[in-house]
Amino acid sequence: MAVQINEPQFPIFLIGKDDYMLAIKSFDDLNSKVESNDVEYSEYAGWDIVGRPVTLILVSNHIEAKLLSEERQIEKLFVAIVRFTALIRPHPRFEPPSNLTDPLQLWALSEKHIRDHRPFWSLTRIYEQCTSWLRRRG
Repeated sequence: MAVQINEPQFPIFLIGKDDYMLAIKSFDDLNSKVESNDVEYSEYAGWDIVGRPVTLILVSNHIEAKLLSEERQIEKLFVAIVRFTALIRPHPRFEPPSNLTDPLQLWALSEKHIRDHRPFWSLTRIYEQCTSWLRRRG
């Protein structure tokens, strides 16, 4: 008799081969944020909210998340979130509290760190300033 594996619990956290991460809130959110060709080429791996490994599959041009096992890998999920945060905003270093146990809280801290430590001068801002200055000059 085959063992029935439960469905993943949302949100799920997906990590791409380039360490970029997405938090997916629902099956609808999954189909709006992830492209089917990325699923075909196995660009993403991930975990559900309780740390169980998740894979993405295509079913009739519809993306679905399936559990790979019931084994909880919450430590791997936490490491992935911290690495993602360091990739996006390496300075200052992201150091979440060591007693944190909730992936949603860690994700929220990661988003806050990324948002709060954006560089003041981005290429877009420099371009806008130069364009504005050139228009004023004539």
